[in-house]
Amino acid sequence: MPVISKQAIAQVSWGQLALLEPEDGPILQALCENCTDYFELITGLPTAPSEAQSLFVALPEGKDYDDKVIVGLFDHQQRMIGVLDAIRGYPSPTTWYLGLLLFEPSQRQRGMGREAYLAFERWAAEAGAHRMRLGAVTQNPRGIRFWQQLGFTEVLKRRIKQGVLESECLVMEREIISP
Repeated sequence: MPVISKQAIAQVSWGQLALLEPEDGPILQALCENCTDYFELITGLPTAPSEAQSLFVALPEGKDYDDKVIVGLFDHQQRMIGVLDAIRGYPSPTTWYLGLLLFEPSQRQRGMGREAYLAFERWAAEAGAHRMRLGAVTQNPRGIRFWQQLGFTEVLKRRIKQGVLESECLVMEREIISP
């Protein structure tokens, strides 16, 4: 794996969070392919061959690529073991929408997600975020519990279709408490 010389946004006990660029697509795609269990759970399909590209280009209406934040989660050996995807200023100017926090299977259930999220939240707060929002589908109860344990609360429910699955999605929010 090549040495990653990306812009680090936070240090964590197990490595660092660093901004990704489109040229990082191949290592992001490899990570997504290692996480096919997640994509099958959420979409009913294996990881798409263009999953990394989709992460870089998927935006809600009214947002542009300057609002997109893709963060690689790197261990001390500079191996990407996870990814975080967010949109700045959506759906309101001081709310950021978290689209994905995903670790490869061997790195899950080790407390790393909590540490990564909190480090990212601190960075986002420094950039003007006051609130985080996300969607968690009900077929992922472990994910819902994870977000609830971090203080996210449900603000609404909606039906969504991802891949071949139609799911109930809990939209959850958390106010960012400044230090």
